[in-house]
Amino acid sequence: MRKKKKNSNSQKMFLAFVAIIFLISSVGSVVLYSGNNNDPESFSIDLSNGKYKFDRRTDTYGNYYYDVTSKEGADFDAFYLPDKLYLDIPKDAQSLIQNSNYFYITFDPTQEDLSTVDFVRFEVRNNAPSSKFFIDSVISENSIYSFPILDCSNATINSPVVFLKSSNDTNINYENYCLEIEFVPQSTLQIKDALVYLLQGIDIG
Repeated sequence: MRKKKKNSNSQKMFLAFVAIIFLISSVGSVVLYSGNNNDPESFSIDLSNGKYKFDRRTDTYGNYYYDVTSKEGADFDAFYLPDKLYLDIPKDAQSLIQNSNYFYITFDPTQEDLSTVDFVRFEVRNNAPSSKFFIDSVISENSIYSFPILDCSNATINSPVVFLKSSNDTNINYENYCLEIEFVPQSTLQIKDALVYLLQGIDIG
């Protein structure tokens, strides 16, 4: 997957690279892109914040993805179309993320699999619009990440929290301005796409 910006931390870049390889190899025969050869090669959608153009591409693994651009400066890749993610993210949570310029992404640094969480965080940071500002955080002290300590109890309407959890199942809960996302490795690209779409002002589901 193409990167828009370079990360200065080589260790984090290595983890992100490992995560990408892991994701591609782990899904095996699972279709990453839910479209087919009959889908349009290129199309545009008009939104209140501008027009977005979707150009279908093929990566080195033969998977379809879309290069998404807009005259307002959006430029990111997505494996799933916004109406084919089928993630049950409540509309009020979607609206909060779309309209918040400042938010946190937090996670448990002691969980067994950190590669997928790191991948989502890096992709969101690399593909979020410049008007959005988020802070990486963790729910407890640890020796790996020097991030602020924060959890859902700190979420407010002005600084919502996205809590990422690697899990054996995919579940999404929203309460008190905190969006908790538990996801399996096979759902990682969907979660990444969903968050980037919402930050770009694009509704999903």
